[in-house]
Amino acid sequence: MHVFAYTPIKYSSDTTYTGSINNRSINQLNKKYAQLNQQLTKRMQHYLQKAQRSEKKICLQLLTKDNVAAQQMLHTPTDFYQKAMQKSNNSLQKIRRITAYIAGLDSIHTATDYLLLNGAMCNSSALLNLNHTTNSLQNNLEAGTVTSQELAQRVQLLNRLLTQAGMLKFLKNFQQQAFYFQQQVNSYKEMLHDQKQLEQKMMALVRNLPAFQDFWQRNSLLAQLFPATANIGTTQALAGLQSRAQVQQILTQQLGGTGVSTGSNPQQFIQQQMQSAQNQLNTLKDKINQLGGGNSALIMPDFTPNQQKTKTIWQRLEYGINIQSQKTNYYLPVTSDIAATLGYKLNDKSTIGVGVAYKLGWGNGINDVKISNEGVGLRSFLDIKIKGSIWVTGGYEQNYQSAFTRIPQLQDYSAWQTSGLIGVTQKMKVGKKASNVQLLWDFLSYRTIPVTQPLKFRIGYNF
Repeated sequence: MHVFAYTPIKYSSDTTYTGSINNRSINQLNKKYAQLNQQLTKRMQHYLQKAQRSEKKICLQLLTKDNVAAQQMLHTPTDFYQKAMQKSNNSLQKIRRITAYIAGLDSIHTATDYLLLNGAMCNSSALLNLNHTTNSLQNNLEAGTVTSQELAQRVQLLNRLLTQAGMLKFLKNFQQQAFYFQQQVNSYKEMLHDQKQLEQKMMALVRNLPAFQDFWQRNSLLAQLFPATANIGTTQALAGLQSRAQVQQILTQQLGGTGVSTGSNPQQFIQQQMQSAQNQLNTLKDKINQLGGGNSALIMPDFTPNQQKTKTIWQRLEYGINIQSQKTNYYLPVTSDIAATLGYKLNDKSTIGVGVAYKLGWGNGINDVKISNEGVGLRSFLDIKIKGSIWVTGGYEQNYQSAFTRIPQLQDYSAWQTSGLIGVTQKMKVGKKASNVQLLWDFLSYRTIPVTQPLKFRIGYNF
C-alpha cells in the first residue's frame, strides 16, 4: 500500500517522539531491503526460466502420445511464465490480496507511513525511499507466493496428463524447479522474520505512542487481515460474552464431572487438552517448515530436496578451524598444526573445501617452552555424510615440514611433502557452532622421507 493513499491525521501531544534515528540508519535499512528485493526477483526469475524450459520439453514429449493435450499445453506455458515474470517486476502495484504476511516488514512499512504523516525529525526523502522499498518487497513476496501456488497447480495438471500418457518420469525435473521456487520464496520470508538492530531501533521510535498504536490498528496489513470492530475497547464489545464461572459450569456439565470431588476438574482438563493440541500443532508446523511451508499449496517432493540450492553462495560457505598435535612425553606437545578451512556445501550431504595450516613448535616440555615456526601446509578436502553425524573425509595436502625463519625459505619445493588422507569425521552441534572430531589415515606417509605419522587425530569447530 502507498503512503499517498492515507488521509493525513492530526494528533495531539501523544505524537511526541521519544528518540531519533538518523538518515544513515534509514539509508542502511533501505539498502538492505532493496538488495533482498533484487536478489529475490533474480532468483525467482531463474527458477521460472528453468521451469519454463522443463515444461516445454514435457509438451514436446506429449506430442508423441497425445496431440490434443500437447497442442493446448504448448500455448499455455508462454503466457503463464510471462505473466509470472511481470508480477515479480511490477512490484510497485498496490497490495490487493495478502498471502505472505511478514510482521517485521509490515511494522517498518507502517512506521514509515506514520513518521511521514507526522513530520518525523529526519529526512523525509530517505523515509519515502524506505517506504517504497518495503512496499515493493512486500508485493514481490506476494507475487512469489501466488506464483508458488500456481506452479503447484501446474504440477498437478502435468501429473494428470503424463500419468494418462504413461510418461510420468518426465515430470521430475519440472517438479524440482517448482519446489525450489517455493523454497526460495520461503527462505526470504524466514530472513525477513528476524528483526535486526536497525529495525528494532526504528520501531522503538513509535512503538509506545498511543497515536501510532491507533494508526497501526487501522492502517497495517495485520489490520486488513483482522479488522477491528468499531466499539473495540468499550463495554459494548463485551455484550453477550459469558463469564468465567458460566463457562466453567457448562464444561462441568458437559464433561459429567462434579468438580474436585471426582477429580475431573474442567479447567485442568482443558489445560491438558490445550497442551496436547499445542504439541501436535508444533509437530505439524515442523513438518511444513521442512517442506518449505507457509503455503496452502505445498509441492510435495517425491525426491530428496537439496536445501542448499535456494541459498546464496555466501550462505553455503562454512568456515572452520582445527588443531592436530604431535604426542610427547612432556605436558606440552612437540608441535601443533593449527588450520583454517573454508568449505562449500555442494548439497546437504557433501562439502568440498580448502584450508591453510601453520605448524607451531612448543619447545621441549613445560620447563623449556620455545615458540617456533615448524612448518606450513596447504589442504583440500571432501566430506560426504554417511549416516547421522558420521561423515567420510578424504583429503589431499602439501606440507612444509621444516623449521623456517623467513618466508622465502618456503620456495624450496623439495622440502614439501604430499599427504593423501582418508578417514571418518563426527560432526556435533554445540549451540550455533558445530564441533568435529576426525581420525584420518595418511596412505602416502610411507613414501615420505623421513616417514611421517600415518594416523592423524584432529578436533575443530565450524562456524
